[in-house]
Amino acid sequence: MTKNVTITDEAYERLKQVKDDDESFTEAILRLTKTRKLSDFAGILNDKEADSLRESIKKSRKQSQARSENIRKQLST
Repeated sequence: MTKNVTITDEAYERLKQVKDDDESFTEAILRLTKTRKLSDFAGILNDKEADSLRESIKKSRKQSQARSENIRKQLST
């Protein structure tokens, strides 16, 4: 069964750009809207990339905690 869907010219152009040459629009939409499990991403980073990402997350969390603490102090005075 098929359905007709109306999309804007901008949406059509974007879909056309991300669609593979040998892929139908239906196949592109199904590929782009596929739900992925977290385990699908296992192994995509090498050890160096994973370590760098961990450090970035740690740094970001520390900065966030510091900002939160500053806000708490300001609100309590």
